[in-house]
Amino acid sequence: MSKTFTDTERLDWLLCHTDAEFHPDNSGCSSVVFWLGASTAPLGRPGKHIAKGESQRGCIDSALEGRVERLDC
Repeated sequence: MSKTFTDTERLDWLLCHTDAEFHPDNSGCSSVVFWLGASTAPLGRPGKHIAKGESQRGCIDSALEGRVERLDC
């Protein structure tokens, strides 16, 4: 079950990821691409990551929950 995040938590995430780029797709979903450093990246692997959701808010929630995929090798 997904955690419910506050708007303040979402805003804090945005302020910490000022390089985040949101991309809508043709199916009505969105994705956000952003950088994670070694201390916060899954398995300690820094790089660009992507999180997906039904909206920009959903993308941020996915990122906050750690549901991200690494894009670069």
